[in-house]
Amino acid sequence: MVAFIYTVRPDLPALAGPLHTITGSFLGLLIAFRTNTGYERFWEARKIWESVQNKCRNMARIITSYVINKDDQVLQILQIIATYPYALKQHLR
Repeated sequence: MVAFIYTVRPDLPALAGPLHTITGSFLGLLIAFRTNTGYERFWEARKIWESVQNKCRNMARIITSYVINKDDQVLQILQIIATYPYALKQHLR
């Protein structure tokens, strides 16, 4: 875009080389900062999602271990526990 502007209007003053270097360095640092921030947010969300899955798995394990002679109720509860992460994902979207 800058090259096109200088082609159309050659009477504009030329920009010095260090100005481009400083601007490029600043933009590079800004992009790196944004990338690192996004990456940290991604990993934080991944840890939280893993925690939700582990808690659901632990609840299912406890229910199947301690509830005896009520297989229909246990299956219903396990189905609810299995669908909870998907419902949570849809709610957060």
